Amino acid sequence: MSAPVVVVGAGIGGVRTVQRLRAWGHDGRIVVIGAEPHRPYKRPPLSKDVLAGGELAELPELLGAEAEDALDVDWWRGVRARALDTRRRVVVTDAGDVAYRDVVVATGVVARRVPGLPGLVLRTWDDAQLLGRQLAPDRVVAVVGAGVLGCEIAATAARVGCEVHLVDVAPGPMTRVVGPLVAAEISALHAEHGIRLHLATSVAVGGFGRLELSDGTGLDADVVVHAVGVEPDVAWLAGSGLDLAGGVVTDGRGRASVAGVHAVGDVAVWDGRRHEHWTAALEQADVVAADLVGRELPAPPVPYWWSDQHGVTLQGLGDTAAPDVWFGRWGPQRRRVALYARDGVLVGAVGFAAPAAVMPLRVPIQQGVPVAEVAPRLAATPATTLATDPAGSTPAG
Repeated sequence: MSAPVVVVGAGIGGVRTVQRLRAWGHDGRIVVIGAEPHRPYKRPPLSKDVLAGGELAELPELLGAEAEDALDVDWWRGVRARALDTRRRVVVTDAGDVAYRDVVVATGVVARRVPGLPGLVLRTWDDAQLLGRQLAPDRVVAVVGAGVLGCEIAATAARVGCEVHLVDVAPGPMTRVVGPLVAAEISALHAEHGIRLHLATSVAVGGFGRLELSDGTGLDADVVVHAVGVEPDVAWLAGSGLDLAGGVVTDGRGRASVAGVHAVGDVAVWDGRRHEHWTAALEQADVVAADLVGRELPAPPVPYWWSDQHGVTLQGLGDTAAPDVWFGRWGPQRRRVALYARDGVLVGAVGFAAPAAVMPLRVPIQQGVPVAEVAPRLAATPATTLATDPAGSTPAG
């Protein structure tokens, strides 16, 4: 019997790889090794409905029992990979070794923490259950880190009725994702919903519930949450011979630096970049599965992400950190849309609850259409003229 395809990681990247392998004709044995004891589940709801539901929340399963059975996979649940021996083509786990024909690394990331600061993190179902039990009306919650995850946690805590403080060293929430101009829009959204923002500041001193910020502010919090970024989960790959510079380094097919190894999702430095978004993991898994079965590779899509905050779905396409920003309004509710340009060419877009405006921009972004050709549809003008916009800069809800 030939060795199986082994997928290490039971999140969306790993599961999608398995689904595509089966759909595209791979009928050999597949082993999925997952460190958590739970059935595969969706992570995006953890910071939203799951967190708000606390102990009453249900596991947001990726697959129902019938769909899981239909994949005909050997699931190794609650099993942690300890090493990858690429010379012998063996994955070493705490439940024994498994030989592989090909291995797909989909182990994701682990949460960073502020050194010396007690508090909770949110990466897993168990994390969400623990944090959700701490959220209650009138409790004071300090979220350190205003990236996508930190903003979602803050919004959910406010929804539950907590007093929420959001702290970040950047001048605005999600600045690294959307740039400073659109970050100002997100600041306004959070302030409108009662979030107390502490921006361009850091935690200088922390204790059990006591935070001293670098601007001199003191916070007494019932709950402290670390949302200061992540690190690729690659410690178990030490000695494997893989290039681990910032994650598992791969080419545009997901192939790692050693034959027989692919990587997908947050753990992968995919063709020069790491993409920490749900849709990126799906798209990369499609490419890896196609490569493994010898199928023609799908065309690279325009990168896409979304985030739900205070009842507003933010959606981003393409390069949302490009330097030139045009602001427009969409529809009768005049929902805010930002266009991003580089050298006059449309490269990205972000909308505030404006999917009908944002999603059709995939094609113009792919085609490299001049931003000036797209802007009239949204009555969009360069950000330098924003002061003349009588509607102001408050995002629509």
